[in-house]
Amino acid sequence: MGIPFVVLGFVLFAAATGRFGRRRWGWKLAVTILVIHVAGDFESTLTESSIRGTRGAAFAGALFFYEISNPVRAVFEKALFENSH
Repeated sequence: MGIPFVVLGFVLFAAATGRFGRRRWGWKLAVTILVIHVAGDFESTLTESSIRGTRGAAFAGALFFYEISNPVRAVFEKALFENSH
């Protein structure tokens, strides 16, 4: 089980590095991770612990909607424009 967690750690580190560096790929990776997180928590709500899954889906969903909000997307689009010139 250790190897999958090491891989997960590298993916999360890459997303954090890219996102804080205002790289578009980092933002896309972070959004993708949040979508997977919400889907996993939603599945957990249906099959296992409804309270824990619901709470996790609500939290990850709030982060997802924050990440795709216009002000946040504008930061990454502006950074993309600045880096291309």
